[in-house]
Amino acid sequence: MNRSFFRPAALAFATVALAVGIIVLPATPAQGATFTFSNTNCSSFTLIDNGNGNATLNCVISAPPVCTVTGPTTGSLNNPVTLTASCSPAATSWTWTGGNCVGATTQTCSAVESQSVTRTYTVAGTNGNFVGSASPGYNVAWSNIVPAAPSGCSITSNPTTLPSTGGAIALTAQCSSGGAVATWTWSGPTTTTSGNTATATLTSTTQFSVQASNAGGSANANLTVQVATGGGGAISCSGFSKTVVLDASWSNPTRLYTINGGGFGINDALLVRFTTGPNTLTKRGGFSGAEYQSSPSERHATLSASPCDFGPGMFPPGSNAAGNTITLQYYVGGTPVYYPVLQPNTTYYLNIMNVAPATCASNGVCDMFIDFSKPSS
Repeated sequence: MNRSFFRPAALAFATVALAVGIIVLPATPAQGATFTFSNTNCSSFTLIDNGNGNATLNCVISAPPVCTVTGPTTGSLNNPVTLTASCSPAATSWTWTGGNCVGATTQTCSAVESQSVTRTYTVAGTNGNFVGSASPGYNVAWSNIVPAAPSGCSITSNPTTLPSTGGAIALTAQCSSGGAVATWTWSGPTTTTSGNTATATLTSTTQFSVQASNAGGSANANLTVQVATGGGGAISCSGFSKTVVLDASWSNPTRLYTINGGGFGINDALLVRFTTGPNTLTKRGGFSGAEYQSSPSERHATLSASPCDFGPGMFPPGSNAAGNTITLQYYVGGTPVYYPVLQPNTTYYLNIMNVAPATCASNGVCDMFIDFSKPSS
């Protein structure tokens, strides 16, 4: 790589540190000078003024991609299987060898054979600066034996749910039984797909499907990714400027933020919706919350089976809380003593409102974080 640098007169000498050694430059004339360096091992340079009349030029070397091949290890004659290049660091182009994959330049290759043979496939990756070496050979044994169709297929997403503002998810499909999957075919608004993985960016609840296929047949799997209702959604509490609804996941409790539901204003209602699991009897769950990037303020919360319920509480004792920090606990199943007792597999709401005179009124932002915990098993 060639790189030119203007060198101010104030730097009488420059020490240049490259992979090939140290270079000391002669003094420059008063009006400065330009030096050009060339080193094919360097993908870029950084010049650092040491503050003592010297400057250090660093050669930045990018590592070539190291790749491996993934995919089925068996194939049925005349039925293609998908082989995928996995490279670190990431590659921007690929070169394949082996069978009909010779010359392929994409991350995946659809390999196929018409005769019984064990074929070896390799791939080399390029990251724009360097070309990596060929990967270890990956063998696929081709025969006229038709594999069993895939079965027991499912899709998982990370994260499992999204706030009302939506966001990005990563999808992974797998089949627990049957023959090796040759191809994965995704349905739904995916952003990218690569074999059994896909990504998507959602703004509303969306269903995804994938078909896993091989020469013996195919199987389908479906998954619906929930995007929480927010900014009013399907619930609107009378007398409030806006109703913010946050959904708490029983299977994966996480901290909730009102900013993910459109923001919590001084005259808004905040509803945290959740559905209980099975009986837990002597184990407690709970909510706690306070301001988040806003002023401390007085709030009132009621745990209820009804949305928009800001009354004295349906489950005495302990179904109401007030203060700058909201803390409320509950049981699922059992007999009430000090805390409310909820029914298993039932939807409930933690209804929160600001209490006048709320100190967050000065800027109109009363955003909160809510920690949700289910009873330990």
